[in-house]
Amino acid sequence: AIIAMWEEWGDRPFNWYMSETSGEAILRNSYLHPRTHISDQLLERGEASRSHQLTEETAAELRAVEAPTRVLGAAIYNLAAVRATQDRGDEALTLLEEALPMRPDLKASAAGDAHFASLRQAARFLALTS
Repeated sequence: AIIAMWEEWGDRPFNWYMSETSGEAILRNSYLHPRTHISDQLLERGEASRSHQLTEETAAELRAVEAPTRVLGAAIYNLAAVRATQDRGDEALTLLEEALPMRPDLKASAAGDAHFASLRQAARFLALTS
């Protein structure tokens, strides 16, 4: 049904929450959002490796299709959180530097996000979230 809707509508103006086009709304609601919840569920079940893989695949696939920045920015932010929990702080910060200009609304979230606890005192992190 979602594909049929896309085929009929195409990518046209469509304001829904922060989405401004139908394509953006479909990607957020039917691709990114469910994958984020599935990733969280995998973590809760102790399947960190599968969760991290799903987050990595999501960001890579959205990059490959040149997803709108609001959608891609959220996926890259999620990947930065994964990298931070993997003690890959430099990669996490580089990803945050990429994501936050796409999604400035996530700047405040990053400052308090538990995933970034190990980075809270890093100068780069403070510069990004201040």
